[in-house]
Amino acid sequence: MNGGTLISAASFASIADGASRMSDLPLREQLLALRNEILAKLNAQDFSGAQFLLGRLWRTSPGAATAAWIQRSVAPVQSDYCLRTTRIAVLRSFTVEPISQLLQAAALTERIKLEVYICPFNAYAQEILNSKSALLDFRPDLTFLCILCQSIAPDLCHQFGSLSPEQRDQTVQRVIADFQTLIRSFRERISGQLVIHTLESSDSPAMGIADASPEHGQNASIFKINQALQHESQRDPSVSLLGVDGLIRLVGANQWHDTLRWETAALPFQSEAMLAICQQWLRFVVAACGPLRKVLVCDLDNTLWNGIVGEDGADGIAMGRTSAGLPHRRLQQVILDLYHRGILLAVCSKNNWDDAWNVIQGHPDMLLRPEYFSSVRINWEPKDANLRSIAEELNIGLDSLVFLDDNPAEQSLIRQSLKEVRVLDAGTQAADYADLVLNEVGFERLRVTEEDRQRGQMYSAQRQRTEASRAAGNLESWLESLETVVCSVPVTTVTLNRIAQLTQKTNQFNLTNRRYSVSDLQRMHASENWRILGFQVSDRFGDNGIVGVVILHREENELELDTFLMSCRVIGRGIEQTMLANVGEFARLSGVISIKGDFVKTPRNSLCDDFLERHGFHFDGSRWKLDFPAFHALKTPKWNRMQQDFVLEPKVDGTVK
Repeated sequence: MNGGTLISAASFASIADGASRMSDLPLREQLLALRNEILAKLNAQDFSGAQFLLGRLWRTSPGAATAAWIQRSVAPVQSDYCLRTTRIAVLRSFTVEPISQLLQAAALTERIKLEVYICPFNAYAQEILNSKSALLDFRPDLTFLCILCQSIAPDLCHQFGSLSPEQRDQTVQRVIADFQTLIRSFRERISGQLVIHTLESSDSPAMGIADASPEHGQNASIFKINQALQHESQRDPSVSLLGVDGLIRLVGANQWHDTLRWETAALPFQSEAMLAICQQWLRFVVAACGPLRKVLVCDLDNTLWNGIVGEDGADGIAMGRTSAGLPHRRLQQVILDLYHRGILLAVCSKNNWDDAWNVIQGHPDMLLRPEYFSSVRINWEPKDANLRSIAEELNIGLDSLVFLDDNPAEQSLIRQSLKEVRVLDAGTQAADYADLVLNEVGFERLRVTEEDRQRGQMYSAQRQRTEASRAAGNLESWLESLETVVCSVPVTTVTLNRIAQLTQKTNQFNLTNRRYSVSDLQRMHASENWRILGFQVSDRFGDNGIVGVVILHREENELELDTFLMSCRVIGRGIEQTMLANVGEFARLSGVISIKGDFVKTPRNSLCDDFLERHGFHFDGSRWKLDFPAFHALKTPKWNRMQQDFVLEPKVDGTVK
């Protein structure tokens, strides 16, 4: 049992019994005990433990009072506690300050410090259109555009019955044009992600129940505006939508509106609605700025199914349409949806292999089959050792893992020994597990690309490659047997989204660690002096998707390697050498006299330490350079084949296209 922290059976029982006693206390006493434990963790600088308990406190008692307590308690240690700072702007037509306070506290449960800029009331257009506005000076990472329908289209809300069909259409077109102007101006001036609240449908339309029938009905008119916003979002990945009608359905219309608050404070929401908006904003904050989680690691007994297979047998466990099995079936369906979103799945279970694996392979009620799991650990090793092994196999950091286990002692072990791992706060009620996974904001993504949807299949293919490498006998034979093809990709909306994703999350093989949004890349692509190269890799086992990115900047007669990165999933196959050889050929055809670049050392990119030096670059005291005669020495390894249909297209005058 290597690398694990051993906990005795008595300790396991003590931890489980302590959790049970806590749950038996009245809620007020539970909250007081929880607050005291959080303060103790913060004072001891056990920030991982404090974060876990802050999350529990927020889920148990969300609201203004808890938000204020969290902010006060974290303030003295905030610089050490928070792992990142994110700048949020809110452009609004209603009072958002109470929601902002909730959001800042909720973000602290993710160890994120928010710097928030709220524009003057109803001044959203001026902030976007004015080239010298405070919004531009603030330079937000993420901006929420929150406009009520009655603010941007008051006639659709209050005078709809008096409008002719032509006037209704004119209003719809005007509002669409206003939104398009705001989006275009925002994109020209600000690089961060823009999240737009859709317009709310009317729950009491002017035409009553007849409103659903005509093409020019009140809600049909609002729907047309929202459809236009959806089109803008599809066209530009740096624009996202927050569906307000969906939130209203979730909360309930009776708990959404607050007429008195609107009339007295321009705040149209009840407390439940404000909490729902806060939680949705937090999802966008994490999806846009991190921390992102990549792998869900699941226990089996009493987690993915009800019962203990080693004791109850395959016939005695439940995960089907029975009262005992339904919560576990719902959990499996939620996890399956995560898989199709691009989240990798792994198993970590203390069990006999044959007992558990036979259930995964053949139980008629099992939704999650072997092909859905990228890594499996079914043994009697300590679970912290198994989680380390899973992270190593998948070549990702421990901070990418989310751990789901019904046993509070196992949860405690992982929280204590692997502080980077996100441990879900699973209690004794299996009915809560699906919602616990659904509410994990680290699994949110602004976009789900085709690469994301195929990620699980790609890792399955990687297992086959590993098996082939063992059979090949030597490395070069294995590399040649893969029949690897490296292909450049055209710059499109879809590929730019994937390239931006790679710049934001690739750490291990990344020379400069520069992070770019889609809008940043769009501006580069429109410039004569920038060139974005994306590299897709496939082999006889399948397609790895776009795994490499090079961004080049032309400066007179030199070509700068602004960005050079590669996904860890293809490390060790000479792909980076193939990419660099392609850059050398491009530089030769472009007529430059040297290629220059930087290496920015980080705690995680040691793979790049000598990359430039190994390929002929020399350090001139400030930067790494490769002069023209040496371009020819950059060669693609013999086991890789490069297709360069879109890369070698320099303009006639030699500038980088």
